[in-house]
Amino acid sequence: AEREMAWRLIRQLSFNYLPLADLDHRTGGQALRDLLNLFIPAHDSPQSRQVRSLIGCKTTPVTRRLPGSGLLVYGRGVSCELTVDEEGFSGISPYLFGLVLEHYIARHVSINTFSQMTLHSMQRGHVMTWPVRTGQRGSV
Repeated sequence: AEREMAWRLIRQLSFNYLPLADLDHRTGGQALRDLLNLFIPAHDSPQSRQVRSLIGCKTTPVTRRLPGSGLLVYGRGVSCELTVDEEGFSGISPYLFGLVLEHYIARHVSINTFSQMTLHSMQRGHVMTWPVRTGQRGSV
């Protein structure tokens, strides 16, 4: 089990959004849950319950107008739609969980592109769509 965990950590070092790009909503959710489980304790903690409540993740390539003054500029990026089950959040909003994931995904998108994340809840529907965020991962 330790050896498998070590390989999962090594694989995470080269993570970008591409492994999630070709997956359907439920399979993408499982892949993101597996990745997030690397960072939380194994026992039954609030963080563990919140990660388990992540139902789906779907990423799609998009072209959008980028924010900024001056000329109109369009860029390529990735849109990420997350769906959560609020039962795992013990009566609190999943907004903060979504905000943390929005920052995490932006860190793994190339600096020449952008990310935009939308959070949905099984109970309430649409929760939040964050604005376009320029990627923060350096390019070689």
